[in-house]
Amino acid sequence: MNNSGATNLLLGNNDVREATVVTNGYSGQYGTLAGANVNYVTKSGSNNFHGNALYWWNGRALNANSFFNNQNGAPRPFDNANQWAASFGGPIKKDKTFFFVDTEGLRFVLPTSTNAGIPSPQFQAATLANLANASPASVPFYTSLFNLYQNAPGAGRATPLNNLGCDGFTDATSGLGITQPCALAFTSTVGQLSTEYLIHGTGRSEYWAQRPPVRALSHRPRLPSHTH
Repeated sequence: MNNSGATNLLLGNNDVREATVVTNGYSGQYGTLAGANVNYVTKSGSNNFHGNALYWWNGRALNANSFFNNQNGAPRPFDNANQWAASFGGPIKKDKTFFFVDTEGLRFVLPTSTNAGIPSPQFQAATLANLANASPASVPFYTSLFNLYQNAPGAGRATPLNNLGCDGFTDATSGLGITQPCALAFTSTVGQLSTEYLIHGTGRSEYWAQRPPVRALSHRPRLPSHTH
């Protein structure tokens, strides 16, 4: 069995034939655990070949933007969910041995709405100006770092924080913490790709003992006859 991603499921939805929930009255087979006990019975092969194929999809075209994204001016995020399953089972030897195999997969991008903070252009300019005098060799590194912030999805609609994002720091030369912000913030709706899949197979054998029929015999002794 192979599995990757977030859910770590070892049993697929298409692999389940029966599900039962035991809430009380545990017998010895369930041990001494408290709470609900969920039991799953998987599918298995039979004397006939059977199979199925399933596919589900959900995407941005079917979903509206959230209230909070609209309130913060964040665009409708991209989301895309693809889920599929296929199974096949049948006999290996009639009435004796059977097989069943199931494969399922999931590939999805789910959006996450979160507040993201980035350094303001004023803070970036002041930092690079100070580094040019104090440590010129580090300027290319910080320039590349600041470019990542500037090109982040959503950075173009970032706005200054209420407290200018300087946390008490002030600089009279650049105006940081006085009139210029040190940090900006925006609502990010960038999702993350996740994939997972599983392959599960089962085999089943059945044997019946063949015994000769048992014949029931009865013997009743004959009573002697008497003539009077």
